[in-house]
Amino acid sequence: MGQEERIRLSRKLINRLADRIIGGVAVGCEMEAIQQVWPRGDKTKLKQNTYVVCMKHLMVEIAHILEEYFPGDTVSLIHDHGSWNKQTLAGYNLMVSDIDWKYKELFKGITPMRGSDPSAVGLQAADMLAYEVFKGIKAKTISEDAEVRAVMQTFIDREIPLQARWINLKAAQALYRTMKESGKYPRIDEMGLA
Repeated sequence: MGQEERIRLSRKLINRLADRIIGGVAVGCEMEAIQQVWPRGDKTKLKQNTYVVCMKHLMVEIAHILEEYFPGDTVSLIHDHGSWNKQTLAGYNLMVSDIDWKYKELFKGITPMRGSDPSAVGLQAADMLAYEVFKGIKAKTISEDAEVRAVMQTFIDREIPLQARWINLKAAQALYRTMKESGKYPRIDEMGLA
């Protein structure tokens, strides 16, 4: 896809988001921070478990948005079908099966869908948002003065609601303490992130 075609597609997706009055929520993680807090174990498994944690965090963010702005509504999640299907489903199942989580009833299901499906315009917009958030966070971790990327600036200019969370070293350390203090992870130091 050439530069002009990418720009045209980006404009279409941004207009779709703005016209439908929808927004985006993104959760990302700094793997170096996770590996520093959980230094033991297999790195591939740690990366998979980090994806599960991001999915769980995403659901918490969505639940808070529903509670504040859309009381009484429920949500069915759609995710991009791919190599992380197992971790996406694991994160979802952990949340909706947690008897102590008061928001579990807000979630009615999760379905994988391919971004190439013509009816998956929402997934295409979500992919663009995820890419922009990733690039923006990467730029900010390299340079405090990094400028906002053009697509993200357009989101801001069009007043498209966005929320992005980034699990850095400080957040990973807080996650570790919370998990340890919960008593649900007695072997956290041996088993790592779960």
